Order: sequence, then C-alpha cells, then structure tokens
Amino acid sequence: MGLLAHRLTADQLAFIVMHELGHVALDHPRRLKSQQGSGDVAATRHEFEYAADSFALDLLRFATE
Repeated sequence: MGLLAHRLTADQLAFIVMHELGHVALDHPRRLKSQQGSGDVAATRHEFEYAADSFALDLLRFATE
C-alpha cells in the first residue's frame, strides 16, 4: 500500500483522503451499522460510495476556487 501511495499524484491522494473524510462527515459508519440486517445493505453501500465521491469533488472544487 505504501508503494502505491508513492505512485499517486497529489490530486489523486487528496481525492482519496477527502472521499474517506466524506464517509465520516456523512455519518456513513453509524448509518450502515443501523441498517445491518434490514434491507439491501449492498445498495446502501453503493449509495454511500457515490455520496463520498460527491463530497470529495465538492471539497476539491472549493479548494481550487
């Protein structure tokens, strides 16, 4: 994993960090835990990934303005 990080551009690394921060800011861990055993968790995970991507893109856009 460390070697992979050295191959990423600064923008790629920033996106990954902001994506993961998005999961925390959007309360995904707690929300996912509360849905365990009820409903389609795979669909929820998919939705959360898109939401974290959107969060990261918004932060990066704001940072470059």
